[in-house]
Amino acid sequence: MLKDLYYTDIKRFNFVTQKLKISYTPPKLGEMPIKPTRKGELRRLTREYCEKIKDEKLEAYHKKLIEEQNEFLKQKEEIEKWIKEEEKYLGLTVSEAKK
Repeated sequence: MLKDLYYTDIKRFNFVTQKLKISYTPPKLGEMPIKPTRKGELRRLTREYCEKIKDEKLEAYHKKLIEEQNEFLKQKEEIEKWIKEEEKYLGLTVSEAKK
């Protein structure tokens, strides 16, 4: 109602705000203030909760992968060592091994 009064009769608006000792700044022209609704707030809270759960699960999965990384690197080194030994045993050169 204050917004309507502000745009229709500024003198009465000033009088009412002074008597009630309140301050009111109307929204900027062209901007529509978003009024919170119960449904909208529930959607926002649900979205935030889901994002939080997703982030926690991604972080846990990332930590698990980092822990498994050392074991993977050890296996990789063993396999590369075995491959080099086999190449040496078979007498393959680098160009032949690539083929």
